[in-house]
Amino acid sequence: MALDKKTYKDFVIDHVYGGIMEGKLEPGQKVLEVALSAELGISRAPVREALREMIGDGLLDYRPQVGTFVARLTPADIRDAYATRGVLEGFAAACAAPHLTAEDIRRLRALCDRMETEAVGHLQRPLIDTGEDFHHLILSRCPNPLLNDFSARLSRRVHIQFSHYWGRMYEGQEIRSRHLQIVEALAGGDPRQIEETLRHHYFSTGERIAGLIASQMKEESP
Repeated sequence: MALDKKTYKDFVIDHVYGGIMEGKLEPGQKVLEVALSAELGISRAPVREALREMIGDGLLDYRPQVGTFVARLTPADIRDAYATRGVLEGFAAACAAPHLTAEDIRRLRALCDRMETEAVGHLQRPLIDTGEDFHHLILSRCPNPLLNDFSARLSRRVHIQFSHYWGRMYEGQEIRSRHLQIVEALAGGDPRQIEETLRHHYFSTGERIAGLIASQMKEESP
């Protein structure tokens, strides 16, 4: 596959991330640098760089002398990831609100409608992608690039867990209403309300997923 060399690392990250999202790579499964290099038809250097970045983002675990594995996230890991993103994105959204246009608000409402349709249709990956479009639009209006960068680095981790468990947490209408609450807070323009709404949005989901993982771990324990 012919690719611009500058895109190799990101291409590998997208490939591995997609494998995790689609269940082709499961928690605890070993990720082989040599196999990825051969599968994608590229050298090992960008594969190594991509895996290193995913380890740094908490998506993969590296065990010295053993190898690299898809991360197994504990309930505490989930709570921490969602709480951190809630704090970061809450503040970023408050900073972004004055820069959102009427067209942006209309677009956000339309994305809420699309999420409900995709959830009702059990369209998992489109739902995750639309949710990402929703949050990216908000973050793109934040004038602080560091907030955007740190929040984006958490997005893959939280999306993987959400994609695995959303069907056991939310109906389509609830997904829509939860995101509409964010839109209304943004439209209202009160920074405190915006931050509180985003924090609750992420904190509550993190708690639900952590609870599901804890129950699953209990069931699987001997």
